[in-house]
Amino acid sequence: MNATAEAATTDLPWLKKYPAAVKWDSKFEPKPLWRILDDAVAAFPDKMLVDFLGKTFSYAEIGEMVNKAAKGFQSIGVGKGIKVGLFLPNCPQYVISYFGILKAGGTVVNYSPLYSESELEHQIEDSHTDMMVTLNLKALYPKMEHLLPQTRLKKLIVGTMQEVLPFPKSLLFPLVKGKEIAKVPDDDSHVWFGDLLRQGSDYAPAEIDPSEEIAVLQYTGGTTGVSKGAMLTHANLAANAEQARMMFSNCEEGKEVFMGVLPFFHVFAMTSVMNMAIKMGAGIVMHPRFELGPVLKDITKKRPTVMAGVPTMFL
Repeated sequence: MNATAEAATTDLPWLKKYPAAVKWDSKFEPKPLWRILDDAVAAFPDKMLVDFLGKTFSYAEIGEMVNKAAKGFQSIGVGKGIKVGLFLPNCPQYVISYFGILKAGGTVVNYSPLYSESELEHQIEDSHTDMMVTLNLKALYPKMEHLLPQTRLKKLIVGTMQEVLPFPKSLLFPLVKGKEIAKVPDDDSHVWFGDLLRQGSDYAPAEIDPSEEIAVLQYTGGTTGVSKGAMLTHANLAANAEQARMMFSNCEEGKEVFMGVLPFFHVFAMTSVMNMAIKMGAGIVMHPRFELGPVLKDITKKRPTVMAGVPTMFL
């Protein structure tokens, strides 16, 4: 770049809002998205990655479960070109599945639990989603049960709340919340999430071109017609996590705690909460949905240092 062009670029008004340490021309090495998790597991194995309703999981524990999930996904046919949907609220299964699918070589497709069946059907067919990860909750599972025979879906991977809740909540959940639990058939089109993690952790690492291969299909809100799938490569999302990390230059590696209440299935929270937190070795106090009382209680008790949100939440 010549001196005149460089001077013109540095005069751009938005650059004045950048933190002093952030350079507009920073370079980012294309890399597989799962590298941000592996790097954090190596650097902060004993640090808390997830606090879900009081049950905590360290980076090492999540890293091991991701490797087991990768093996499990490969055992049911996930590999390059296979799309796996996540029809989940914020929960440990989301993080484990997200990185497990990527390590298996597949592509993640995010689904909003708020979508109608017709919107979900369009997205399943448009994205070529063959498998879907969800929970055995009546707020989620019945939609996928209904769509299984009507769409290209071949398998549902079904998790439970009991497997990620602390004791004694895990014991009490079926008793207290029994009416919220859906009945799941025992057949070849269903796989329990817990069984997926029992296949070992010796997955076959996927060889990918980070700049070309799609990590996530992220569907738009459909405000100008039907929802459309934005193709996000491994390099796109890995760079996004690094860019976001750079903008928070006052945060310390391995010492921050994020309030994870924005939905991870939305691109905002996927990058600015989940991936950025992992990039800096931070913990995530995870909530399945925004409820003012529980969120304020956890802010007081667990002292998160970073919270991404929308104006309505802050008001």
